[in-house]
Amino acid sequence: MENLDKKNLSDREHFVTEYALASNPENSQDIPQISVAPGANDSMTPTFEIQTAATDVTITPQFSNDLEAWSTNGILLSRTPLGNGIDTITDRFNFTEPKPLRFTRLLVQLQ
Repeated sequence: MENLDKKNLSDREHFVTEYALASNPENSQDIPQISVAPGANDSMTPTFEIQTAATDVTITPQFSNDLEAWSTNGILLSRTPLGNGIDTITDRFNFTEPKPLRFTRLLVQLQ
């Protein structure tokens, strides 16, 4: 694999995201996924897979009502090992007031 120091920042960010979210950067069909379901009492629950070996990466689910202000006040609901070095994570975020739209994203940071 090419030395990451020779790649530009966007390539490095892409590689770290693929590594952390258990997808293969060499395969354009293998795209990191996040699914979001509405929860009880005006909450939402995102679910995504992580690479357990990626101990040098922090993954933080974030939530927003307007795509400008993002919150990280999620609650870890479950972490389920799949037995292949990948865990499935499900978080929940409780909102204080009803809104017609909600947004979620994952902040992936190399430590």
